[in-house]
Amino acid sequence: MSAAYFWRQNNCFVNANADTRASVDSVTRIINRYTDSYQARWNQYERIRDDRIFDEDWLW
Repeated sequence: MSAAYFWRQNNCFVNANADTRASVDSVTRIINRYTDSYQARWNQYERIRDDRIFDEDWLW
């Protein structure tokens, strides 16, 4: 529950709706500004998107 609260309190959803590197980086900046894993997070995002991990067809 605390992750959902943090997401809402910091308006992460505002930046999370675009399919762009800038969008992923903006959310990373909110969650963990000083991390050195921006590229790794982008790579994970691309893998999840390209493998259609959260597509509705895959879930059902």
